[in-house]
Amino acid sequence: MKTPSLLLAITAMALSGSPAMALGEDHRAFVAATYVSPQSDSSIDFGATRETVEVADAMGWSLGGEWRWSRFLGIELAYAVATHDIEIAGEAVGDTHVSSLDMTLNVHFLDSGRVDFYGGPTISFTDWGEMSLDADGMALTGEDELDVEGNSTWGLSAGIDIGLAERFAIIAGVRWVNQEIDLGDFGELSVFPFQGRLGFGVRW
Repeated sequence: MKTPSLLLAITAMALSGSPAMALGEDHRAFVAATYVSPQSDSSIDFGATRETVEVADAMGWSLGGEWRWSRFLGIELAYAVATHDIEIAGEAVGDTHVSSLDMTLNVHFLDSGRVDFYGGPTISFTDWGEMSLDADGMALTGEDELDVEGNSTWGLSAGIDIGLAERFAIIAGVRWVNQEIDLGDFGELSVFPFQGRLGFGVRW
């Protein structure tokens, strides 16, 4: 059978660092502008008042890198930050500074050297910081800040790199995260953010 022989040949080239597999052994680092758009909101009771609460869209930035151990598989780590307004009944009543560390198992579906298309499952660790509230927010909650615990969850990611030269590329990607915020006595706030990024990468 030809299949075992082909698999052995591919394995031998990968282990020997053959030029034929060089594209499959690329690593990369990147920095990008990131747009975060929550896709959900929640109705929350503030005493006798029930209001719609949501986290507003925001621009932020991200940086990260990927280590690839084969032509098709790699582990990406990305750190992202953004500051979101907190809106109640459509009006901003405060904000929160959010940071996340995302780990993705990337499957490289197409890597021609010039174009690299990839995607896979993501584990996200998010720190929501403290929600700082203005006078309107304080009137509803009775507090000027809400402590929010960080959490971990899962998501799905996809991306594309377009080579500019041997080492440099434009990178773009999207990510959806299954995310909710625990507001303690006020319940849970659904977020389910959709993230888009566009930036610059270096490959080696």
